[in-house]
Amino acid sequence: MKTPITLLLPVCLLAGCTAQTGYVIEHSSPQYTDGKYMYVLDGVTWQPLDSARIENSAFRIASHNKGSGMGLLYMGASSNPADLAQVGYLMFLEDGTIHTLPDSTYEFVYRGTPMNDAHTAFQQFRKTATADQQRNKLRKLVSQNHNVLGCYLLHDLLDLASKTEVEQLMDSFPEALKQHPLFRQVQARTDAIRADVGLPYLDLTAQDTTDADASLGETVRRPDNKYVLLEFWATWCGPCVQAVPHLKELYARYHSKGFDIYGYSFTHGHEAWKTFVAHHGMAWTNVHPHFEGNPRTACPAWAAYGLNGIPSNFLIDTSTGLIIAKNLRGEALDQKLAELLNP
Repeated sequence: MKTPITLLLPVCLLAGCTAQTGYVIEHSSPQYTDGKYMYVLDGVTWQPLDSARIENSAFRIASHNKGSGMGLLYMGASSNPADLAQVGYLMFLEDGTIHTLPDSTYEFVYRGTPMNDAHTAFQQFRKTATADQQRNKLRKLVSQNHNVLGCYLLHDLLDLASKTEVEQLMDSFPEALKQHPLFRQVQARTDAIRADVGLPYLDLTAQDTTDADASLGETVRRPDNKYVLLEFWATWCGPCVQAVPHLKELYARYHSKGFDIYGYSFTHGHEAWKTFVAHHGMAWTNVHPHFEGNPRTACPAWAAYGLNGIPSNFLIDTSTGLIIAKNLRGEALDQKLAELLNP
């Protein structure tokens, strides 16, 4: 279950601190345990905003406390994080009754208020949409929602669109909303980006499976290479592991035509990473930066390439050194390579 990006900053309460009305969340389910509490936790600070005791497998929360404007439902005997279990995807805390609905991807999604309706509709849309369709839809949603939803969706858009395009949309947000922690997160993310679509790649160097230094630039400059996929991944990332067989197929199909891969792994543990690469027969250049802790902060490449999570990738045109696409997955990557390399 995907959860929102967090940032431990003082919460700007412009999402509703002066509102005279509030939101209502109510639901019943056999999964709810009588005597426990349902908590609304702030989606940015993770602090409890309000709660209700569960009775007859049901709860009802009526509150004016909107915090950052995003929330998540957690059930537990107390607000101690060790006692809590998440029971739904994120919601937007706005005036009105927020209806809790089952969903095939997430346990619960939400409707009943404008931001929740728009967000849930987009979640349904993206299940079958191409990357281009998602990007176009996100552009429209962000331009139409200069609110907490728009701030949140800027992160999704930055995964698909260029830094320049996202910054242009950010400029149109009102000054007050630019102080919201979600907006400040994406501002910090864009400010740190040094390589993106339309910009030159940023060279990276780390140790390969022989413990020798291997740079991205060396792969890009190989005479026979026309396009290089910079693939950020890790062995602990389920979608990354699931993508390996497909990458192997594409490498086998297009390597002789000028396609290559530079795999940059955020796996915790150098030896475990080498074992995985050997076991799965990943024949392209694979490197691992020695680091400790969270790769988001311990590995400069994370911020420099504007990563929001992994898997993430960037397609480099070796003739110019420019990044021409990013986050091409599955069929989208197939189509792009066929377009570029099939005669």
